[in-house]
Amino acid sequence: MDNFGENSFWLILSLLLTTAMLSCSSAEITYSLTNITYEGNFEKENAKDITLITEMPLTDKTQKILKIQSAQNYSIEKGNGKETIKITVGSANNYSLNFIVEKKIYEIKFNNESNNEGNDSEIQNFLIGIGNVEWNEEIKKKVEEITSANDSYNDNKKDNKNIEDALNAFKIAKFVHDYLTYDYNSEILSARDVFRSKRATCMGYTNLFVAMCRSIGIPARAVGGIASTDKGFEKHAYAEVFINEQWIPIDPTFGQFPADASHIAIYRDNEARGIKLELKFLGKNVSHTGTMNAKFITLKDENLISGKIINKNLTGKNSTMQINAELTNSKNFYVFGVCKISSLLKADADEKIFYLSPYKKKNITFKVFVPEQERNFLYFYGVNVRCNDLKLTTNFTVDTDKTGNIYNGVVIENINTHSKEIELKNLNKENNSEITIEICTQNQNEGNKNTLKCVNETVVVEKGADYVLKYEIEYPAQNFILTAKCIGRDFSDSKEVAVNVIGNEDNKTGDGRDEISNQWQNFVKNVGSNNYLIAAIALMVIAFIIFIFKKYGSAK
Repeated sequence: MDNFGENSFWLILSLLLTTAMLSCSSAEITYSLTNITYEGNFEKENAKDITLITEMPLTDKTQKILKIQSAQNYSIEKGNGKETIKITVGSANNYSLNFIVEKKIYEIKFNNESNNEGNDSEIQNFLIGIGNVEWNEEIKKKVEEITSANDSYNDNKKDNKNIEDALNAFKIAKFVHDYLTYDYNSEILSARDVFRSKRATCMGYTNLFVAMCRSIGIPARAVGGIASTDKGFEKHAYAEVFINEQWIPIDPTFGQFPADASHIAIYRDNEARGIKLELKFLGKNVSHTGTMNAKFITLKDENLISGKIINKNLTGKNSTMQINAELTNSKNFYVFGVCKISSLLKADADEKIFYLSPYKKKNITFKVFVPEQERNFLYFYGVNVRCNDLKLTTNFTVDTDKTGNIYNGVVIENINTHSKEIELKNLNKENNSEITIEICTQNQNEGNKNTLKCVNETVVVEKGADYVLKYEIEYPAQNFILTAKCIGRDFSDSKEVAVNVIGNEDNKTGDGRDEISNQWQNFVKNVGSNNYLIAAIALMVIAFIIFIFKKYGSAK
């Protein structure tokens, strides 16, 4: 593939990546109203004195049952920290039980005066390696590696133990989410076996997460219930971590912190023994078939954060472009998440974990590295950054006649060979820039561009200002190339101008004052702009033919 075609390929790929990124999933579910239905039949005609018993959806600060519906009489019993419902079916052939459940997303708030260092014996139970949440040294070592990763952009986390614990819990959940492959056929439950096999269902994801948290002193427990997936509502396990005197839901399978409002909790389990959503029957000759299903009555989804990308729009080859995602939290609670970058250029990291305090802003900065590229072209690059469900996009130009982070220095905007002036602009709006301009003449003959004469000028261009430099150099009497190179600290810019000289009537030679054609400076590589022009014209022709065919063909 030639260089031109190759560049066209990369631009198309970049556009496809952008389109794919912008078509990602919707915002986070922050509120839901769900109808959960148990229904079934008793197959034997002589079944009688039947009582149905099942656990009810839990009631806590984010979840409550608004309504219970049953064709038969029922009673609610409390014990062992949970509620069960008993329905007297008698000898009926079928039954139906409905729960209308309201769920809100958990709002994470921290009281700096409180921590997890109390002597509550109940909380201490959730720090023990027991049952399916035992860990070994290999797991413990991996947790220490995950939580020690550098994230200096999360300022002040060391000053707040609650934020540090929350970030560590989220890092562990993110690791589990990325490390494991979901396998519906897996029956592995223990954290140690899951860590070794790297395959599990949601219960295995939860057990490994709980074990990892407990190994570094973060109390954690399993939660069983249902949640909305791409296949509808399904039985689901997730977790809760105890930070700052509160149990915060977190889903390592979905990578959510907190777990969204599609999660309906039905029981909690210290030892994480598996999902248990059971209907128990008491009576004689009971033979039963039944189902449990759920559907949203209403839901609300929204982006918890807003933001924009702030970056310079120009850089040179062999440079670093900073892409700053400025995020804003307009909520009165903490928001945790991940920013992921998508670009054809290499970045300093593929993703970065962040948190946002209530009503605060924060910059998440990626560094994109621009390589050496062919001279005399402009390259346009697109960059996408996705932070949770917030999708941001930007682009910038790479001028291959410039080197370094040119947006911190001076660029040559134009060369006027008639008036012998070079127009400069200081892109640095914070500091003045001292530069040296080297101006040279060269032979225009192909393959023989030897330098004829050079002069140097040193000037200071004020911050953000334009500057016109007048130069003195003797032009040759034949066609030539004028080169100008601007050199500063950590940046440079260069341009070339081809000058055609026409001789006078007397001696048929020029004296440098008769040039008639100026400026071949930078070609635009977009990337492969000629190919795109041809493609655009072809598409217009095809569209016109289709239009004519539909208009007149359908009339026959």
